[in-house]
Amino acid sequence: MIAFALLYCSAGQIAAQDLIPELEVLKPIVNQEWIGRFENPEETMEIYLKLEVILKGSAIRQTQNIQEAEDFRSETLYYWDPEAKAIAYIRITNNRYLFKGFVRVSDAVLVYEGVRYSPDGSSSNTRSERYFDTEGNWIEKGGHTIIYKRK
Repeated sequence: MIAFALLYCSAGQIAAQDLIPELEVLKPIVNQEWIGRFENPEETMEIYLKLEVILKGSAIRQTQNIQEAEDFRSETLYYWDPEAKAIAYIRITNNRYLFKGFVRVSDAVLVYEGVRYSPDGSSSNTRSERYFDTEGNWIEKGGHTIIYKRK
Protein backbone atom coordinates (compact mmCIF):
# COMPACT_ATOMS: atom_id res chain seq x y z
CA MET A 1 0.00 0.00 0.00
CA ILE A 2 2.87 2.38 0.79
CA ALA A 3 4.38 1.86 -2.67
CA PHE A 4 1.01 2.66 -4.27
CA ALA A 5 0.72 5.86 -2.23
CA LEU A 6 4.25 6.94 -3.15
CA LEU A 7 3.35 6.86 -6.81
CA TYR A 8 0.97 9.75 -6.24
CA CYS A 9 3.02 12.67 -7.40
CA SER A 10 1.19 15.99 -7.59
CA ALA A 11 0.22 17.93 -4.48
CA GLY A 12 -1.96 20.14 -6.68
CA GLN A 13 -4.29 17.21 -7.30
CA ILE A 14 -5.23 16.63 -3.67
CA ALA A 15 -8.98 16.43 -3.25
CA ALA A 16 -10.96 19.48 -2.17
CA GLN A 17 -12.82 17.08 0.09
CA ASP A 18 -10.76 14.81 2.28
CA LEU A 19 -11.44 11.12 1.88
CA ILE A 20 -12.39 9.05 4.88
CA PRO A 21 -9.37 7.03 6.07
CA GLU A 22 -10.70 3.75 4.65
CA LEU A 23 -10.73 5.22 1.09
CA GLU A 24 -7.33 6.93 1.26
CA VAL A 25 -5.72 4.18 -0.82
CA LEU A 26 -7.71 5.50 -3.83
CA LYS A 27 -6.48 9.09 -3.40
CA PRO A 28 -3.86 8.89 -6.19
CA ILE A 29 -6.55 8.51 -8.85
CA VAL A 30 -9.33 10.81 -7.61
CA ASN A 31 -10.20 14.36 -8.65
CA GLN A 32 -8.57 13.75 -12.00
CA GLU A 33 -9.59 13.03 -15.55
CA TRP A 34 -7.98 10.26 -17.58
CA ILE A 35 -7.96 9.27 -21.24
CA GLY A 36 -7.48 5.58 -21.88
CA ARG A 37 -6.61 3.51 -24.91
CA PHE A 38 -6.58 -0.22 -25.31
CA GLU A 39 -3.10 -1.74 -25.39
CA ASN A 40 -4.04 -3.49 -28.64
CA PRO A 41 -3.20 -0.89 -31.36
CA GLU A 42 -6.08 -2.15 -33.53
CA GLU A 43 -8.50 -0.80 -30.91
CA THR A 44 -8.64 2.95 -31.52
CA MET A 45 -11.41 3.96 -29.11
CA GLU A 46 -10.67 6.50 -26.41
CA ILE A 47 -12.05 5.91 -22.94
CA TYR A 48 -12.75 8.98 -20.83
CA LEU A 49 -12.59 8.41 -17.11
CA LYS A 50 -13.23 10.89 -14.30
CA LEU A 51 -13.04 10.20 -10.57
CA GLU A 52 -14.27 12.64 -7.94
CA VAL A 53 -14.73 12.68 -4.19
CA ILE A 54 -18.38 13.02 -3.15
CA LEU A 55 -20.54 12.94 -0.03
CA LYS A 56 -18.01 14.64 2.24
CA GLY A 57 -15.31 12.11 1.39
CA SER A 58 -17.34 9.01 2.16
CA ALA A 59 -17.56 7.94 -1.50
CA ILE A 60 -15.91 8.31 -4.89
CA ARG A 61 -17.85 8.65 -8.12
CA GLN A 62 -16.24 7.34 -11.31
CA THR A 63 -17.78 8.22 -14.65
CA GLN A 64 -16.69 6.50 -17.85
CA ASN A 65 -17.56 7.37 -21.43
CA ILE A 66 -16.60 5.74 -24.72
CA GLN A 67 -18.14 7.84 -27.49
CA GLU A 68 -16.99 5.56 -30.30
CA ALA A 69 -18.82 2.63 -28.67
CA GLU A 70 -22.31 4.01 -29.28
CA ASP A 71 -21.73 6.55 -26.51
CA PHE A 72 -21.19 3.86 -23.86
CA ARG A 73 -21.38 5.25 -20.33
CA SER A 74 -21.04 3.88 -16.83
CA GLU A 75 -21.05 5.19 -13.29
CA THR A 76 -19.26 3.55 -10.40
CA LEU A 77 -19.53 4.39 -6.71
CA TYR A 78 -16.76 3.33 -4.34
CA TYR A 79 -17.51 3.33 -0.62
CA TRP A 80 -16.44 1.67 2.61
CA ASP A 81 -18.51 -1.38 3.54
CA PRO A 82 -18.30 -1.61 7.35
CA GLU A 83 -19.71 -5.14 7.47
CA ALA A 84 -17.19 -6.53 4.96
CA LYS A 85 -14.45 -4.20 6.26
CA ALA A 86 -13.49 -3.49 2.65
CA ILE A 87 -13.83 -0.93 -0.12
CA ALA A 88 -16.93 -1.87 -2.09
CA TYR A 89 -18.05 -0.74 -5.52
CA ILE A 90 -21.21 -0.78 -7.57
CA ARG A 91 -21.10 0.02 -11.28
CA ILE A 92 -24.07 0.56 -13.57
CA THR A 93 -23.80 0.88 -17.35
CA ASN A 94 -26.16 2.45 -19.85
CA ASN A 95 -26.52 -0.95 -21.55
CA ARG A 96 -28.03 -2.32 -18.31
CA TYR A 97 -25.12 -4.24 -16.83
CA LEU A 98 -24.52 -4.10 -13.09
CA PHE A 99 -21.23 -4.86 -11.36
CA LYS A 100 -20.77 -5.28 -7.60
CA GLY A 101 -17.67 -6.20 -5.69
CA PHE A 102 -14.72 -5.22 -3.56
CA VAL A 103 -11.32 -3.58 -4.03
CA ARG A 104 -8.24 -4.68 -2.11
CA VAL A 105 -4.57 -3.72 -2.25
CA SER A 106 -1.92 -6.30 -3.01
CA ASP A 107 1.70 -5.17 -3.48
CA ALA A 108 0.82 -1.68 -4.83
CA VAL A 109 -1.88 -3.14 -7.10
CA LEU A 110 -5.60 -2.53 -6.68
CA VAL A 111 -7.40 -5.83 -7.19
CA TYR A 112 -11.08 -5.62 -8.17
CA GLU A 113 -13.14 -8.76 -7.63
CA GLY A 114 -16.88 -8.99 -8.04
CA VAL A 115 -19.86 -10.14 -10.03
CA ARG A 116 -21.22 -8.87 -13.35
CA TYR A 117 -25.00 -9.10 -13.72
CA SER A 118 -26.25 -9.11 -17.33
CA PRO A 119 -29.61 -7.77 -18.55
CA ASP A 120 -30.68 -11.34 -19.38
CA GLY A 121 -30.38 -12.31 -15.70
CA SER A 122 -27.11 -14.24 -15.97
CA SER A 123 -24.07 -13.40 -13.87
CA SER A 124 -20.35 -14.08 -13.92
CA ASN A 125 -17.37 -13.43 -11.67
CA THR A 126 -15.01 -10.62 -12.65
CA ARG A 127 -11.46 -9.76 -11.67
CA SER A 128 -9.14 -6.98 -12.77
CA GLU A 129 -5.99 -5.29 -11.54
CA ARG A 130 -5.10 -1.62 -11.69
CA TYR A 131 -1.79 0.04 -10.94
CA PHE A 132 0.56 2.87 -11.94
CA ASP A 133 3.41 2.11 -14.31
CA THR A 134 6.81 3.82 -14.03
CA GLU A 135 5.63 6.65 -16.34
CA GLY A 136 2.64 7.54 -14.13
CA ASN A 137 0.08 5.91 -16.40
CA TRP A 138 -2.88 4.17 -14.77
CA ILE A 139 -3.04 0.60 -16.11
CA GLU A 140 -6.14 -1.59 -16.03
CA LYS A 141 -5.74 -5.31 -16.73
CA GLY A 142 -8.77 -7.55 -16.90
CA GLY A 143 -10.21 -9.14 -20.02
CA HIS A 144 -8.16 -6.54 -21.89
CA THR A 145 -5.50 -3.96 -21.01
CA ILE A 146 -6.25 -0.24 -20.98
CA ILE A 147 -3.57 2.41 -20.50
CA TYR A 148 -4.90 5.67 -19.00
CA LYS A 149 -2.98 8.93 -19.11
CA ARG A 150 -3.89 12.03 -17.13
CA LYS A 151 -5.89 14.46 -19.22
